[in-house]
Amino acid sequence: MVDRICVVLEALSIAVCLHRLYGKKFRFDIATVSLMTIEMIMMQAIDYFGWPKELSMLFYPIIAVYCVIEFGFDLKELIINNVLNAIIICIFQMIVLTVLYVFINQQIIVGIGQLISNFAVLMIIVFILPHFSMRRLVDLLKDKENILSLALVVSVSIMIFLLVNYKNINYVNHIDFLQYILFVTCIIMIGMLILRIGKYKIKSKEIETELKMHMLYANSFDNLIDNIRSRQHEFDNHINTIYSQHYIYHTYEELVEAQKKYSQLVT
Repeated sequence: MVDRICVVLEALSIAVCLHRLYGKKFRFDIATVSLMTIEMIMMQAIDYFGWPKELSMLFYPIIAVYCVIEFGFDLKELIINNVLNAIIICIFQMIVLTVLYVFINQQIIVGIGQLISNFAVLMIIVFILPHFSMRRLVDLLKDKENILSLALVVSVSIMIFLLVNYKNINYVNHIDFLQYILFVTCIIMIGMLILRIGKYKIKSKEIETELKMHMLYANSFDNLIDNIRSRQHEFDNHINTIYSQHYIYHTYEELVEAQKKYSQLVT
């Protein structure tokens, strides 16, 4: 019974956290109920029918489908929100379990520790998480450079964890062998991400330099246009002055002489 409640609380925490990340108000609708039901069925099958625990990883694609149904399809936002959701819940669970381990009897923790932890995480997500600008964080991570940096941090963290656990790896066990493959994959990913970030920074500097040159030329062009307009205004005034001189001089000879002198003056 306790295990089932834990599964329900965990599924609720995931659903509420995803709504916070998408900037939507939480709705307890058919999609959320289906998500909770699927997780409960999967966990019960793993616990009571002896199914491989690796099948629990299938829940992440199910969460992705839930996001598409509930919030629409945006691949970049889908990936960012699902990664953030997993990180946030894991961090809160670690904090709560650490507090329980320090301040509560260890025998109690063994009995209902998971239940208390899942309930506390749900309360944190419901009442504390809204005070943080999660949408702003999501929008910030939509930038390509920030995504690459986050992927690099995650890859380095996984590699450090695997290095710390290196002595305990048994390559005969297929699970430990998968950890070795993950370690090698992280090394490759770190190298690729470093190269990618370097190329992105070089490209960003080139674009920034091009933008500065464009702004410089644009300012010069604007100054040139203003100068031409000013000269055009002066030229119009001179033309009007020459054209109006026939109102001042009464003979043709006087008019020609005045226009000649004025033309010599302005040239």
